[in-house]
Amino acid sequence: MAGFQPDGTRNLFGFREGAGNPDAADPRLMDEHVWVQPGDDEPTWCVGGSYQVVRLIRLAMPSWDAEPVEVQERVFGRSKDTGAPLGQVTEHADPGYARDPGGRRIALDAHIRRANPRTPDSEAHKILRRGHSYRMNPSDCGQIFVCYQRDVELGFATIQRRLAGEALEKYLLPFGGGYYFVLPGSDGDYVGKGLMSWNVR
Repeated sequence: MAGFQPDGTRNLFGFREGAGNPDAADPRLMDEHVWVQPGDDEPTWCVGGSYQVVRLIRLAMPSWDAEPVEVQERVFGRSKDTGAPLGQVTEHADPGYARDPGGRRIALDAHIRRANPRTPDSEAHKILRRGHSYRMNPSDCGQIFVCYQRDVELGFATIQRRLAGEALEKYLLPFGGGYYFVLPGSDGDYVGKGLMSWNVR
């Protein structure tokens, strides 16, 4: 199954992907959220690697396409055109949940609100994610969701529990995927050198 990007960073539902990702160019954020660190109760060969989660999701395109844009935007909590949180101007603007506690502007079951409620606790659950679209045939198309994190329970698993019951759920059918570990590497060394050294000791 090969993934592709249909229109820049947009998924097949027509919405932009990746807003809210930690900045991959910021070493501090990558160490905090993505790379396994010394002291993480992992073998030493894991340090510098990352846990990868892959999820295959079939999209209910006929049902989705039948919805008016206003409904689609309510489901995601974002403008389809700009990617901005509803009521805001730019894609990376703060959604302002504290000023909308009842969900009149951004529904309480909107995808962005469930995925990242912007609370002090939720800051610890950030993941580095990217979605790739797939199309097997006209009736089978969807997304290959891939994310990386320092701790699967703290990242992907916690976010998935928050997403249970979200408005987007009825348009999605997860059907496969898995949990993996991406071995660390560094300039001048081969990937997994620490693992090989650890195994021969």
